Amino acid sequence: MEDRSIPNDKITASSTHSKSEVTWGRLHCSEGSWTPGTDDKYQWLQVNFVPDVKLITHIATQGNGKSWWWVKEYYVMYKKRQEARKEYMENNHRVVSKILVAPAFSQAD
Repeated sequence: MEDRSIPNDKITASSTHSKSEVTWGRLHCSEGSWTPGTDDKYQWLQVNFVPDVKLITHIATQGNGKSWWWVKEYYVMYKKRQEARKEYMENNHRVVSKILVAPAFSQAD
């Protein structure tokens, strides 16, 4: 996504803060970062790879850089064709990625 090979219209979200854009969900976006419009655990960012389906091997996240906004943990879901969304699992357990927050930033926690 960082190289913009995925078009903007392939990126959607559950909601977006009025001072943010969903396309700012790209890594190292100079304009800012995607920020949901609601601060709860039900917010999501979605990337549609159809018709160019990809093998995803890594996911990177970053905080806002201009504000005290960042995700503390997330999990990945995927969908093939018309199937229902599925959680990414390993050994029959949901893989939850926890974000390491640098000590200098954790004070705003």
